[in-house]
Amino acid sequence: MASQHDNNGNFNETSFADDGLHNNNKTIDHDQGESDAAILISEATAAAGMGLVELRRIEASREVAGTLAKSPNVTYLPGGNNMMMALNPAG
Repeated sequence: MASQHDNNGNFNETSFADDGLHNNNKTIDHDQGESDAAILISEATAAAGMGLVELRRIEASREVAGTLAKSPNVTYLPGGNNMMMALNPAG
């Protein structure tokens, strides 16, 4: 266990131990909050449908597309089986 000196020059090992416990408790509280949020979302989608989830997915897709559109190193290729037909022939 790590130790440190207190103001009087004495070793104080409990400070680091307390910090570790505090961090563990914060992690547990955070994880419990995440679990509670997941339960609430699950119950809400069961009651009201997947509309909000689809809306969030569309919003996220628009944000990603906007970010990629601004990047100079991104090339767009058409989807589906028409990729070869969409290429300009050399000549």
